[in-house]
Amino acid sequence: MPKTIKIGDISAESGKKKFGFVRVGETPSGPIELPLWIISGVRDGPTLCLTAGLHPCEYAAIEAVIRTCKKIDPRELHGTIISVPVINMPAFQARSPYVNPIDNVNLMFLYPAMPDGSISHRIAYFLLSDIIAKADYHIDCHGGEPSEALEPYIVFPKVNNKEVDTKSEAMARIFGLAEMDCRTPELAKGLFLEAAKMGVPSIMAEAGGVGKITEDDVTIHMNGIHNILQYVGILDGSPQISVRHKIAQKKFNVIADRGGIVYKTVGTGDLVSMGQKVAEIKDLQGETVSVLKASDSGKIKLVFTYTVVNTGDPIMNGWVMKDAPPFPLTDKFYVGR
Repeated sequence: MPKTIKIGDISAESGKKKFGFVRVGETPSGPIELPLWIISGVRDGPTLCLTAGLHPCEYAAIEAVIRTCKKIDPRELHGTIISVPVINMPAFQARSPYVNPIDNVNLMFLYPAMPDGSISHRIAYFLLSDIIAKADYHIDCHGGEPSEALEPYIVFPKVNNKEVDTKSEAMARIFGLAEMDCRTPELAKGLFLEAAKMGVPSIMAEAGGVGKITEDDVTIHMNGIHNILQYVGILDGSPQISVRHKIAQKKFNVIADRGGIVYKTVGTGDLVSMGQKVAEIKDLQGETVSVLKASDSGKIKLVFTYTVVNTGDPIMNGWVMKDAPPFPLTDKFYVGR
């Protein structure tokens, strides 16, 4: 029988599912709380932590986590699922992309989290020390914010811990998205990296964007979560991978060098060649003041949807990719071989 996990005042006995809120701070008008599911199986097994809403307007990811927790039957589980469907609740309520409006902090980039810092630090610290620390695996679901159109991809950490790095990459491959990125603490920040540094294998899944919930994006997240639950043994069954993986080798950005109205000539998912025109900027007289070209050959993975730009604004970014090398732990789950 799985051990009972208690977080704040919320706990779930074997075979039960509980939902509630845990307090992490307060404003003059009331408490600041995190929504929390604890789903306790009837048989022993690992614990997986499932999070979304670190960026609060990534709605497809949030929807997928909510649906997954609602759908899961604890009587089918070997182990436990802990889930926070919306991490950044103040921003979620305010419909504020990227940052917590209370302290204007982006929870993606604040680490190391300080227990005596501003409210965003306290949310991140509580999440890591009181929730993720209880897990054996962690999935952080993301997507594009309202100004971002992205093509789905998966990110895994490399933190110089062979066991954690191997398990994290296995989860990334099992999730089922074709295009992957590996990030290190020296060059990036993120909740998934902090979890991995604590010894919890973790990934960040990206699908959805432009402030919408689409069934395709929700399904991507839910299928990936289900695959991983099977892979780690929390759910019965065998995961299936139907894609051949590619991994990012380097990235290139397209940045506005003038202010004005931007006219993009390529979109998310398009292949571009080095030197190809990808956008132009016109001034308020309708005259072209800048022609922007790709600095490398690759695939456009993210396009910012705004039309008016200032000097220095990002417009899009792309990846240069190659075929991912064999990975025996997960290659056996390919279908149609």
